[in-house]
Amino acid sequence: MKTISLTASSIEHIKQQLDQQLASGYQPTVAMVFSAPELPYQELPALFKNYNIALIGCTTMREISNSEITSNSFSVLLMDMKKEYFEVCQLAYETEDIATAAKALGQRAIQAFDRPGIILYSGGMSVDGEKLVNEIKKGTDTRIPLYGGLAGDGTRFETTYCFSQEGVSNMGLAAIIIDTDKIRLSGLSYSGWKELGATHKITKAIGNVVYEINNKPALEEFEKYFGKLRYNLSVEEGGEFEVIAGQFPLKILKQQGASVLRSVMISDTKTQSLVLAGSVQEGETFQFCTSPSFEVVDKTIDKIGKLKNKLGDIDAVVMISCAARLSVFGPMLEDEISEIYNLWKQPMIGYFSYGEIGNTDLQNSNCEFHNVTCSLVTITEK
Repeated sequence: MKTISLTASSIEHIKQQLDQQLASGYQPTVAMVFSAPELPYQELPALFKNYNIALIGCTTMREISNSEITSNSFSVLLMDMKKEYFEVCQLAYETEDIATAAKALGQRAIQAFDRPGIILYSGGMSVDGEKLVNEIKKGTDTRIPLYGGLAGDGTRFETTYCFSQEGVSNMGLAAIIIDTDKIRLSGLSYSGWKELGATHKITKAIGNVVYEINNKPALEEFEKYFGKLRYNLSVEEGGEFEVIAGQFPLKILKQQGASVLRSVMISDTKTQSLVLAGSVQEGETFQFCTSPSFEVVDKTIDKIGKLKNKLGDIDAVVMISCAARLSVFGPMLEDEISEIYNLWKQPMIGYFSYGEIGNTDLQNSNCEFHNVTCSLVTITEK
């Protein structure tokens, strides 16, 4: 499978590059596109439909193109995957209830192929990524490769969008279902945040709002470790919103030794609660995590290097990295992206997200929803 990555600053720029590729004899069948929210992403469905190219993508916080972090751009991955190997679909969330659409996607996947894999992007600021993943799993009723993330909207934190050739949605998902008998999907998610020793229990929670930890007000327990919170939400100025989300997540301890991170987005002083970037369950145990060091970047590169050693050659890479990691690590993250690109030196696109979906081991057997994580998926024709 031939893959090509493009970076464009306008719809016309995409069109010019597509025309050049078609003139050279290349005929892509599917495009993955990540768009800055300032650009006219609303025009993408019609553009790719005119070229008879299936489309999947979303808006971003920032974009990744090969070895670079870009801004105010379209990051595009073209693939000439055989049409019988994939199916693109777009589903809306009814009245902000993601369960029906997510479960339907899972059912659609197992109906499409004997061994499907899914890459998906979700629009909507209020989407519970944990519930999204769990409901897809209910629909498949079996473990499948599952990758993707929640869309971003720059630094606005207002509305995010996903899109396909069917249109644009601010409350829905766009997904590509892939026949993994023909196309290998393999990846890895890694955060690197260091946990503090004590284990705590979530004793009262509804969705992504934690009211009590260890039978005490959640905010009170949080502030025992990290002090009083301020409520400056200015992200562009490096305000407290991103500092909290990036530095002090909760490491939720799952079954069989697995774990996921949940960012603390903000707190409610009236209810003494913590609002997380994904839902949790009452009775779950966790550890607080300390502020990360720059060693996390080196460890991420090392972890992805092990994936490279396992996989060998691949056709393309998609990276989804948490928006909070960009504020925490700043220019250091450019080294991470460059080093990961150089592992394969194949077309790589990505974006900075409000939540990541990927597996936590090298076996593709434990795909979960993550925060403050770098999640990678490779796409390779068998």
